[in-house]
Amino acid sequence: MKTSKIRLALICLGILILAAVVTAVIMRDEIGDLILRGGDTVLTDEAARNSPQAKLAMDFLGALRARDKDAIARLATAEQIARIQHESEKTSADFQDMLNDLPADPAALRGRIKSVQMHGNRAAVVFETKASSWFVMLALADGSWKVSGF
Repeated sequence: MKTSKIRLALICLGILILAAVVTAVIMRDEIGDLILRGGDTVLTDEAARNSPQAKLAMDFLGALRARDKDAIARLATAEQIARIQHESEKTSADFQDMLNDLPADPAALRGRIKSVQMHGNRAAVVFETKASSWFVMLALADGSWKVSGF
């Protein structure tokens, strides 16, 4: 009787291990498929700083500083343009803090890029300073990246 209980326990344990292995393989395959279909991608260091997403974010921040409405219109989504127009009427403290914290010099700003994180048709360019981390959010619209938030 004792032997049959041990066998039953070993069989149950074996079934649990088999289920865990099958689940792990299925999850790995789903993750692999996600990556192959354009899932999460993270760029760091020079790859991030040299990416088209980083260039767009830097151009956008330069246009914001210069208050270049034409450049902003080329670089941002319609929703973001409306937000910026609203912000220009009354600048929020967060908006001003970001512009004050991030360097105005393009080379120095480029050096503050920590990563570019992409998932499908969305991306985030992450800037890091001593005081804070800042994000410029991007969306793929009509085949090109546009700033969708910051």
